[in-house]
Amino acid sequence: MKMLRSKPLAWLLLFTFFCQQSVFSPYAAYANGQAAPISATNELGVPVPVIPFDPTKPPSTDDGDAFEEEIRTTTEELQDDYPLTEAEEAKKQETERKEAEKQEAEKEEKLNYEYERYEFEDAVDLLRPEFATAVIVKDLSKENLETLTKLDIEVGVAVLHGEIVLFTSGSENELGTLPAVKALIDKASFMSHTHPGEDALQGPSHFDIQESVEAPKLEWVVSHEDAYAYNQDGVANGGKAFSHEDYLEALSRALWETAAERDQMAARGALNLFVAEQDRYNEAPESEQVTLREAGDLIINAGQIVVLASGETNFGDITILGDGQLISDHDIRVSGRVSVSGTGKLMINGTVVVEGNVTLREEGILEAKDASGKAILKFFGEREQIFDLTGAADNLKADVFISKPIQSVILASDAIFSGTFEVTTGTFDANGKNVTVAGRTNVFNGNYKASSGTQTFNGGLIQSGTGDFMGGTGDVVITESLTVAGDRFEAPTGTLTINGDFEVTSAGKFFGSTGGVDLNGNFKAVAPGVFVPPSGVFSVSGNWRSLGTISSLAVTFDGSGVQTLDATNPFSKITHSGSGTLRLVNSDLTVTNRFENTSGVFDLNGRGWAMTGAAFSNDGTLRLQGEENIVGLVQDTDSGTWEYVSDRFVSLKDFGIVDYFNLVLGSPGGTGNYSSVDEKRINGTLTITGGSYDTNARNTIVAGLATISGGRFDSIGGTQVFNGGLTISGAGIFEADTATIDLNGNLHLLSGGSLVGSGGGKLNISGNWNNAGGTFIHNGETVTFDGANQRISGSNTFKILKKVSTVSDTLTFEAGSTQTIVGKLTLKGADANNLLSLRSTVSGTQFKIDPQSTRDIAFLDIKDSNNINPTIIDCSSNCVDSGNNVGWLFDTRAQEAQDLITTIRTMVTSAETQLETVRAAHEAEDLTSVGNALVALNTILESAQSAQAALQEARFDGLSGIDLLRNEADQAVADIQSIITESTLLRDELETRLNDIEGFIQTVRMALAEAQAEIVTLRDAHEAEDLPQVTTSLNLLTANLTSAQSARDSLNDSRFDATAGIDLLREEAEEAVTSIQALVAEGTALKTELETRNHVPTASLQSVSVNEDNDLEIILGGTDPENDTLTFEILEGPDPEEGELLNFNPAQGTLTFRPAQNFNGSLTFTFRVSDGELVSDEAEVSITVNSVNDAPTATVQSVSVNEDNDLTIQLTGSDVEGDTLTFNLVSGSETDCLSGGSPGGLPSHGQF
Repeated sequence: MKMLRSKPLAWLLLFTFFCQQSVFSPYAAYANGQAAPISATNELGVPVPVIPFDPTKPPSTDDGDAFEEEIRTTTEELQDDYPLTEAEEAKKQETERKEAEKQEAEKEEKLNYEYERYEFEDAVDLLRPEFATAVIVKDLSKENLETLTKLDIEVGVAVLHGEIVLFTSGSENELGTLPAVKALIDKASFMSHTHPGEDALQGPSHFDIQESVEAPKLEWVVSHEDAYAYNQDGVANGGKAFSHEDYLEALSRALWETAAERDQMAARGALNLFVAEQDRYNEAPESEQVTLREAGDLIINAGQIVVLASGETNFGDITILGDGQLISDHDIRVSGRVSVSGTGKLMINGTVVVEGNVTLREEGILEAKDASGKAILKFFGEREQIFDLTGAADNLKADVFISKPIQSVILASDAIFSGTFEVTTGTFDANGKNVTVAGRTNVFNGNYKASSGTQTFNGGLIQSGTGDFMGGTGDVVITESLTVAGDRFEAPTGTLTINGDFEVTSAGKFFGSTGGVDLNGNFKAVAPGVFVPPSGVFSVSGNWRSLGTISSLAVTFDGSGVQTLDATNPFSKITHSGSGTLRLVNSDLTVTNRFENTSGVFDLNGRGWAMTGAAFSNDGTLRLQGEENIVGLVQDTDSGTWEYVSDRFVSLKDFGIVDYFNLVLGSPGGTGNYSSVDEKRINGTLTITGGSYDTNARNTIVAGLATISGGRFDSIGGTQVFNGGLTISGAGIFEADTATIDLNGNLHLLSGGSLVGSGGGKLNISGNWNNAGGTFIHNGETVTFDGANQRISGSNTFKILKKVSTVSDTLTFEAGSTQTIVGKLTLKGADANNLLSLRSTVSGTQFKIDPQSTRDIAFLDIKDSNNINPTIIDCSSNCVDSGNNVGWLFDTRAQEAQDLITTIRTMVTSAETQLETVRAAHEAEDLTSVGNALVALNTILESAQSAQAALQEARFDGLSGIDLLRNEADQAVADIQSIITESTLLRDELETRLNDIEGFIQTVRMALAEAQAEIVTLRDAHEAEDLPQVTTSLNLLTANLTSAQSARDSLNDSRFDATAGIDLLREEAEEAVTSIQALVAEGTALKTELETRNHVPTASLQSVSVNEDNDLEIILGGTDPENDTLTFEILEGPDPEEGELLNFNPAQGTLTFRPAQNFNGSLTFTFRVSDGELVSDEAEVSITVNSVNDAPTATVQSVSVNEDNDLTIQLTGSDVEGDTLTFNLVSGSETDCLSGGSPGGLPSHGQF
């Protein structure tokens, strides 16, 4: 027959032996027995030998002859004992002939290792219980299946590389528990086995389930009646049986699914490997299976697998080389060393007790035999042991126990322990190496020396009993909890990091060092045995509970959630640096050195707080209910917030001159009532979110913004000063009552907020008044606007509204808003030179005003105002109408007289004058009667008289111009035109020089203002020096005309002893007279300038645009009637999400606008201009940021695929505008084959 000679994974050799009338299958594989050959019998009852073979050697021509001779010799011996009959001899010859023909055909067709599949009946004859066998069959029927279940042995049925295989193990153990069978199962696409006999177990056994495949794969067990499918999850089909037909259908399906990969050679190789490995297991003597040379050395070479069958096994040394394996379900004791190198494995479901060194090198592994087991490495003995994992730091898949009466286990390399780690006795010395333990670490009665490496305990650490943990100089990281319950735990001088909880029990002794402790869990020390705090930073992110005596304790609480603090011991220093809340519970707190609340919330929670000489620094929030007993606190008044949260009556605590920086008053239930027993000074902000605050007639001074978003502020008496402004919103109420409110900032009355005044109260505001949906109830309150350039927004009803300025100022009203004043309205500028301007926020759009009672109006410049009250506002005295005003009365007489011109032309020739025209100011016609126009003054000044008294006697009904023209001149040099009325001589100074006019005084300088005049200089015409005051006469042109008189005759009698210049310019005039010129004989003209009134400049509106993500250079515009130099001021810039203004030059009005990244749309900002005295209305610059399509971004990817396999790739990208993306392939390997796209591009979904 044909026999198989095997070497695992490689060689398969066929030999032929002809037995008389033999029916043995030439495709059976037998285990290699080391004893005498085992015999079988053919169907004629003649014993046939099973030829042993060596599976470790490949077939060769060298040993072929010897092997043939062995077969021949054995056969001859058997024939001598059992001679063949004639029929048997004939059958033998026929068999030999057929076999020779077949071999010749195989040789010719070069079909090496190609075999026919054999009939079931032949295959069954080869299955034996004594040794491992395997055979390929053609098919399997229901009747075949019943035959298998009637055998006395367990038979495996598998589909392997498209072939149906029957096999036995030769072992009494169940098939599924054997390593060789497990390896076969991994290769098979269908696996099953029988439970033989009619009384066999129906369904899988406990071992079947335990050793089975993982879902979704299935194994089958077949009994004489039915079949079951199962895996590690249990029995399929709800635990119900399948029929034999169902089983055969599943087997056929597996054959069909693997038909394309049918490979008899591969199947043969797998079967040979199975036979060889099972042979090693079966053929070892029973004594070796149990002890393998008890207490001796065990060396496992490459390719060898040693399976320890049962019982504890003792060895001297264990050495595993190459890919050798030691497999055990039981404990092993090693008195010497253990060494695993190469790719060797020590697989054990039990404990390896070692008294010598342990070495894992390269890829050597010590692990559990299977997933259900556990491997334990235990160091034992009285000598020093070296633990070396060089190159295999994470290959120890076992729990580690140090249990030595004396001496140490010294680590020689970095180590990663995947299980637990315990030091029960003896010492583990990390020896400066890095150690990582995945499971829990327990140091009990033994010692752990961390040295200088980093020790990482991912499963937590318990130190108990008499053992010591010595942290060394490196870092110690404990991923879960740390419990100190033993003699001594020394923290490292590096950092001790605990990511779980930290507990020191009453028996525990913890000794901190110079290193820090970073605890990311809770701390508990209830009457600890010893707790010496570290001198480094001790940070805690969880809760703290310490009941006992701990001295010099400095702790940093850095949690982001709520941390509770329960301590009966004092702290020398507490730092709260976390963003969460540190809350006192159960116990009062005592701090002896310093308390720093650098961020987050420190919540007293009703507990007491004693600062016994300790400093306090607060940059976060201190929360209290208000009834806590606080002792020895020196308040931090330049930072931080105090937040009261109470639903009871509480008096705010006093801390000296300044009580708080920021103060927040809240009430969770809304019933809290806070009051002051003394003046409250707040250096920061005041916020009220709930409850009420009663000033109790005490002063309140707030340096920053006061915000009332809920609850109420009751200012009953006293003075309430808000230097940073006041905002009222939500359900917030500000009750002014009888107090004086000094608001040195802006008022924002927002939706839902209420400001309630009082008849006896006063509200002074220096900023803007912004009512944006809030409620203002004046109740008789006096509101005084006492700031500069203020604004009133929204519609409001005031009882008394007052604004009196001492310099030029502007009060701006929101365009379209209505201001109703039911009481007195006072709006006054300083004087004619310092007016109060009333303006609208939008030039050309009116604001409305409704003064319903008395008005005190003066020195105003008004524009865009609509008085909707039926009574006109009289502003005829010193007011300027700048246009678009309704319901206002201004002085119209000056306007009516602007076009009336009276001209006096005087011809100067040797003291001769001629009056050519005199015209009445009011009638606009030549005079025909006496005395209608008094146009000159003639007064002799004595020493006791003043020029003021002299001028007051004159009435200038209409005097508009004087021409000083010599006879030789052909025309007048200049005209002065303006209007004056009554006896008013207006402001400023005019000097007129008439040089070189023979016989006349050259210069008289006179200052004029409001009908007052003073002679400054009077100089003799001939002497060119000042005249004595007592002898000076001032002779101005005298003319008392009648209709019969000639102007020439009257004027000839007059002599011009002095000529004086008069400023004839009203304040309201739009144009100023610029000069008086005298033409002299020599042809020289001298010019005297007149000063004009200053006018308000104008800021220019602009509309500009820029593309997205580009800077825009802007030049602000403005004009001034006097062409004065202007400076520019930005009032309100764009929102940050829109952009920012850069490089602003106030003198040039230049700036750069930079849009926010990817912003597009419209925005505005406002500005105004100033000429140094007056300020313009605000103007708006509108900017349009044009949308620009930004380039999308392709997402970088890195993917991999096995060779000869397709890979589907999903390309991704992003686009700022959210546009739909399409994808294009730019480059790729020339050998790549891409599909899913089209030439030049990929589909829009980006997948190929």
